[in-house]
Amino acid sequence: MKRKQIAGMNQNYRQYSYRYFLESMQLAGYESVELWLGAPHVWVDSRGWNQAKTIARETCRAGLEIVSVTTPSGGAFQYQYGAQEPFHRKRSIAYFQNGVRMTAEVGAPLMTVNSGWGYWTDEEDQAFEKSAEILGAVCRTAEQEGITIALESLTKKESLIGYRIDQIQRLVKAVNSPVLKLMVDLDAVWYSGEPAQMWFDRFGKDLVHCHFQDGDRTLPSDGHYVWGGGEFCLEREIGCLERNGYKGILTQEICNSPDPRADEIRNMQVLESFLED
Repeated sequence: MKRKQIAGMNQNYRQYSYRYFLESMQLAGYESVELWLGAPHVWVDSRGWNQAKTIARETCRAGLEIVSVTTPSGGAFQYQYGAQEPFHRKRSIAYFQNGVRMTAEVGAPLMTVNSGWGYWTDEEDQAFEKSAEILGAVCRTAEQEGITIALESLTKKESLIGYRIDQIQRLVKAVNSPVLKLMVDLDAVWYSGEPAQMWFDRFGKDLVHCHFQDGDRTLPSDGHYVWGGGEFCLEREIGCLERNGYKGILTQEICNSPDPRADEIRNMQVLESFLED
């Protein structure tokens, strides 16, 4: 596993400046980052985006590379991939398309997505159709911009339509885009009882990205810990990656840390013994 594969993420620094995040990455020994397109660091909505060139320049000056992007969805964000109402769906498509365009502008090759969720009262097929429509529109923009789209699963607590491998495979077939690939989030796949090896068995080389952090398979919403803070076996997860020849990014999607800088340093110290350079 190479150092450049390990990417920090600014999602955990929402109450800090972007400069503080970059300094934390330097102190911890990162070379790569996954840019989370959320305030206060950047602004993206259905009408446009800003700060792309500034963010790219500041990141480069810090000796770091933006290797992937996540455009936030769900929770406190009004946009999602499974939006049902026409107006909501239209605005969500425009928002995620702008996320793709900003991904290209900051020079990253890949943007992560998920299935969205639909209403709990919906039939699965009804929600599925809306998700396929939105993801298809986003992928068409990505094809134009030369961006890879990496689709991750959610959990049964989060989504009606995207928490199992077979559901994700169905979405990929329905969208039918050459830029749509797969990714694994360790918290989500372990909670669903479908660990990374099952994803490699199903998708092979089309699995191109990973949110790679410690977690708790019984409490996914409270997972996304630094390595050593949860119950996952780091040696087992790295062994799985090596057996399958995985060379993609391993984003440390650490959430809800009271001291993100200290935890980032501690996390990288755990990973150091597995790095080749």
